[in-house]
Amino acid sequence: MESGKSWRTGHPLVRHQKMIDGEEYHVVFEVRGQRRSLALDTFYIKARKP
Repeated sequence: MESGKSWRTGHPLVRHQKMIDGEEYHVVFEVRGQRRSLALDTFYIKARKP
């Protein structure tokens, strides 16, 4: 997992990637402060060639 800051809002970001069956899944969540919730920012899949 990695972290950073959103360039749009300045809120902290949490990034996670996982490899499942040769495909690499990437997801980025924005951490919202008042209610300690996560909001999905980006989700994408990179297919790896065998």
